[in-house]
Amino acid sequence: MASLSSHLFEEIRPDFFRILGFENAALYLDAVDALAAAMPRRGEGLTRAEAVEIVADLLRMNPELRVEAETAEADSLSGRSNTVLNKLTASGWLEEPERSDYRRQIFLDANAEILLEAIRKIAQPDPAQFTGLLRMACGRLAEEEAVTTFSWEDLEACLANLESGLRELKAMSKSVERLTRKQLGTASLDRSVAIVYGDFSSEIANKCYRELVRAHLPEKLVEARRGLDRLLTNEAVLTRLQDGLMHHRKSLEPALALVEVARVFEAVESALGNVEPLTDRVDARTAEFARRSRARIHYLSSVGSARARQVEAVFGIMGERFAGQRLALAETDLDLPGLRIGDTATVSADSLRTPPAQRTITEVDAIADDVTDEERERALSAMEGNIAFSVTVDRAHRFLDEIGCTAGMTISTSEMSLRATSDTIEDLVSVLLYADTEAARYDVRVTRVEDGAVAYPADRIAGYEIDRFEVTRRG
Repeated sequence: MASLSSHLFEEIRPDFFRILGFENAALYLDAVDALAAAMPRRGEGLTRAEAVEIVADLLRMNPELRVEAETAEADSLSGRSNTVLNKLTASGWLEEPERSDYRRQIFLDANAEILLEAIRKIAQPDPAQFTGLLRMACGRLAEEEAVTTFSWEDLEACLANLESGLRELKAMSKSVERLTRKQLGTASLDRSVAIVYGDFSSEIANKCYRELVRAHLPEKLVEARRGLDRLLTNEAVLTRLQDGLMHHRKSLEPALALVEVARVFEAVESALGNVEPLTDRVDARTAEFARRSRARIHYLSSVGSARARQVEAVFGIMGERFAGQRLALAETDLDLPGLRIGDTATVSADSLRTPPAQRTITEVDAIADDVTDEERERALSAMEGNIAFSVTVDRAHRFLDEIGCTAGMTISTSEMSLRATSDTIEDLVSVLLYADTEAARYDVRVTRVEDGAVAYPADRIAGYEIDRFEVTRRG
């Protein structure tokens, strides 16, 4: 059997696809698109002069583009246009048949029309939709009376609906992925919000994702598979489908007809198996879009409000200092406040960058196959200890239980009787680290004393000075 490539290159010229890999492939693709749009609907082609003018308009709008293999004779605009047309004709995108009246007309090749339509769908995809074709196919397969009424036309219709429905799911997944990329590339808060409440709501959430959820496909897939098993195991159904196929294809032998029926059944079964993974992918990408959109909006709102306050403060200082003056005539030194940096005890030049650790390549000892039960128990005990003493919200709750901080009770670090160990510090870190999370069943408030100036008292715990804070256990 001849391969796909051999069939393909019997139909097109070898450089048909090569032109899309040229440096100025965009020019050739836009030229073909413009020529195809200008083709008369009555089946006639464009004159050579009309085609040259269309390509010349593209070159005028993109003067920086140079046509490959330009010659000295083709340095004019019309010469460059003719070069583009000649390349498209030589590669098989355009046709210029010889005529007895010597009139030069240009047509778009039939294969070029097919590929151009596919490229347009990739560049400008249709809005994602869910038309319920999957639901229709599952419903027909699950019908109890299908054993007596199911025909060859029904089997073909089920396969066609399943394949179309799978394409819809893939289009939905691709659309959500496209909106996620747009969201990550936004630089303004209003555009980020518009993508969520405009593009996503209109293209995905309201039109197709909501319908996908309402379709209850997981339950219907189970029923459809049961119905498919009933049809496959019923001899009368297989005979009816075989007769129906032979009625449509008179020259088909009974054995080959039965093989074709089995092949279509297998394709239907495979399509049913692909529905659930694709719906899971749509759900996963929709959740990813929601998560990234939330993070993006939070980031833009936080950065935007902080920058707005900073800019407002700077212009307020300048407005007071240079009231009634033009900024261009003001002093060079605006005497603005100095940069604010963190406490040098916390952040210093030495802590801004830590040089990478030097690693040496060593031999990795293989794990012996004859591991004893004692070694397994020891490893499990070590893992349990690591999990128990890791810095988690559960550790914070255990620590509060140990110090007697029950529901409704408030306790300060000054009242805590703690041992001077590293575990104690890690317990306190876990309390502070998870204080603002949803999983925490307690609240933390830093103690502050105001007496003319703001001061934060500290407690010395396990050799560390820790700002005093209070923990209130929620019920």
